Amino acid sequence: MDFLSLPEGRETSRRPEAAVGEHQVVEGVATLVSGLFPFTRSTSLGYCWQSHRITRTPHPTPMRILALPLLGVLCAALFPSALRAQTSADFPVIQVGDRVSGSLDPSGPSLADRGPFAVYRFDATEGVRYAFEARSDAFDTYLALARPVGGLTEFIRENDDTGEGTDSRIRFTAERTGPYLVVVQSLRAGTSGAYSLRVEAREPSAAEPPRPIVPGTAVQGDISLASNVLVSESDEEIPYDLWTFSGQGGEYYLITLESGAFDAYLEFGPMSGGALVPEFSNDDFGGNTDSRLRVQLPHDGTFGIRARPLSEDGTGSYTLRLEPFVPPTPTRSPIAMGQTVASELDVADALLDDGIPFEEWIYQGAAGERLRIRMASEELDSYLSVGVMGSGDRFQEIASNDDGPDDGLNAVIDLTMPEGGELVIRARAYQSGAAGGYTLELRPGL
Repeated sequence: MDFLSLPEGRETSRRPEAAVGEHQVVEGVATLVSGLFPFTRSTSLGYCWQSHRITRTPHPTPMRILALPLLGVLCAALFPSALRAQTSADFPVIQVGDRVSGSLDPSGPSLADRGPFAVYRFDATEGVRYAFEARSDAFDTYLALARPVGGLTEFIRENDDTGEGTDSRIRFTAERTGPYLVVVQSLRAGTSGAYSLRVEAREPSAAEPPRPIVPGTAVQGDISLASNVLVSESDEEIPYDLWTFSGQGGEYYLITLESGAFDAYLEFGPMSGGALVPEFSNDDFGGNTDSRLRVQLPHDGTFGIRARPLSEDGTGSYTLRLEPFVPPTPTRSPIAMGQTVASELDVADALLDDGIPFEEWIYQGAAGERLRIRMASEELDSYLSVGVMGSGDRFQEIASNDDGPDDGLNAVIDLTMPEGGELVIRARAYQSGAAGGYTLELRPGL
């Protein structure tokens, strides 16, 4: 993310003798106010400005902690005639339950390639979950949240367009009690006008207990701000509902999550200590935004289904279905040397023990024959497995591949036939719940 930064590739007027660590002036001569902002790019840049004159100082690595005071930068931009040190106490305060109204001045200071901005102080309480929402009919809003830490400032969140339309929303749980900074900005340069900023809070509470779902039925649910919250690996706070059912080992179930309000995401696994231990997940089965999983229960017990949106901004109603089913018997089709076949992995296919759909193709080859097998798809992550059928009609794998070299998510196997006879080629997805079309081609090896 490029927070309060110059657009990549923007030309600067730079002194030829400027070295790394010196100021490179973008426009005129600037007074150093200082501020280092986080980047996902390979280089972080420090920015400072006076009366919209900006300088930058290269730094060798990206950082999440702002090495110099962001407060000084914001104060300098807001009050260019008085570049004085300020603290978070100098900004207007917004409190829980407030809905403040303001207006971004088109002639006011603007940052990077975005428009003008306003800064508010918010005092948070550790463990409380907050939601900030900026709305405007005049411009596309952009929200950012930061926290002063001594003489440093830590960037926490940013958001564009997860509220209604072009409105913005940030939800987070305060890790500690203290002041935070909320920045409201117009996303595009040259846009400004009236806006409102709202803050809501939900006191820490015990998670809602799982709700039962009976196999063979469908249930209705609703994801809202009051739903349970899961903190994801990307630090998103994703609302969810948890459903449970009991079953016996070996049983197969088809789980479907449908919603016209959000991009659906399913997680499934055993329950342990009242919590879900997710083992399988799915997003966008079959190319749409609904989710579907086909699972085989590994043992007797209680299992959980987490119904949730893909990201933290998703809310609304949904339908969850749990249906027992009998998996199809694997079918085998012939493939000849030099042939390319097209097929599709879907709910009609057989399943591996981990719930992954697969199809089998048979090639009659000679001992020592060299083969190149390639599976390609634009809809799923391809995975190839080749082998022979052993006693008891059990598949014995010889070789496998996911993501062939320099071939994206396609799979490639180069193989020398160990003996003459029937070679079984399994075309499958990399993960459970995946579906979509693919091509399989068989060529002479090198």
